[in-house]
Amino acid sequence: MTTPDLIPRFEFKVTFGNLMTLSTVALGIVFGYWDLRRDSDDLQKEVEELRALVVAIQADRATAQANAEARFRALEVSEARASTQLSNILAGITRIEARLDRVEGESRR
Repeated sequence: MTTPDLIPRFEFKVTFGNLMTLSTVALGIVFGYWDLRRDSDDLQKEVEELRALVVAIQADRATAQANAEARFRALEVSEARASTQLSNILAGITRIEARLDRVEGESRR
């Protein structure tokens, strides 16, 4: 039922206008690709800089944590020494009190 006159036909003609359109589209694609590539290179550089910064911050935190742990251990050791010294002082006072009790006991007799 369709007649050949009703079917639209497209004729492939190479004209100057078609070439201009195609060249404009091709230039747009090339420029867009180049621009995206440049932007992605810039972003990759920024990401690398941020990674280096993160690594440096992590190293600083690890160093700070190690320093804090060393200080904490030093405080623990000094507290243990102080505790030992206090125990020795308490033992000495107990011996002195025992001697005083003996001396007082002997003086009362």
